[in-house]
Amino acid sequence: MELIENELRKENETYRLKQYIINEQTRQKTTQLVTLSIIFLLSMLLSVIGIVYYRQRLKAIVSQRKIALLQGQELERERIAKELHDHVGGMLAGIKAHIPTTVVNHQRLVHWIDELYDSVRTLSHNLHTGVLHEEGLQQACLDFIDLINKQDKISLVVHGQARSLPPFASTMAFRIIQELLTNAMHHAQASRIMLTLLFADNKLLISVVDDGIGLTAKKNSTGLGLRSVKERVGTLGGHIEFDSSEKIGTTILITLPVDI
Repeated sequence: MELIENELRKENETYRLKQYIINEQTRQKTTQLVTLSIIFLLSMLLSVIGIVYYRQRLKAIVSQRKIALLQGQELERERIAKELHDHVGGMLAGIKAHIPTTVVNHQRLVHWIDELYDSVRTLSHNLHTGVLHEEGLQQACLDFIDLINKQDKISLVVHGQARSLPPFASTMAFRIIQELLTNAMHHAQASRIMLTLLFADNKLLISVVDDGIGLTAKKNSTGLGLRSVKERVGTLGGHIEFDSSEKIGTTILITLPVDI
């Protein structure tokens, strides 16, 4: 009897030992699985963080390159404007002054030179942004309108307290306005064009409304100009909206952040 009890006891101990070993192996496998899962998740998280950082960095680099390119273009515009004003304009004025009165078609030559001089003056003014940085966006717009508004089509309305923008943002906003007004003047066949500037606490709203033929009818003439406007608005982190019809004309609304 005692021998049987000893055998049963040994078997129970052996069984408990096997169970302990099995449980320990299961625990180790579970720990390894959890550890591997955590490592995998951390690797995935680090990969996602790396991808997001890379995309943000790439976006920042692209934006910086766009800004640098536009700034370089503005410097070249300033150089060309100075050359046109100082050299070409001066030469035209000298030629006009020295045309002899005995030359055939004297009046016609004078008229052509006057037209060419006006074209050079307009181009020089369009390229140069001196007034913009010295007197602000509102005055630059007034001067530009006075220059191109030969038939008294354009009016300017300003709401809010005009405020100074950073030089680059101010230049881009002015280029946008120049492009929109030029498109409306040359391609919209409009009788009235209204430019509105609204200076709010944290944004600048630019609105150009005309009663012309609409974007659909004039898109072939203005596609490049509107692409340029969209690129500049995008570079500044702004937003642009269009509302156009052949019956009601075109309304373009642009929102730009002021702290740029």
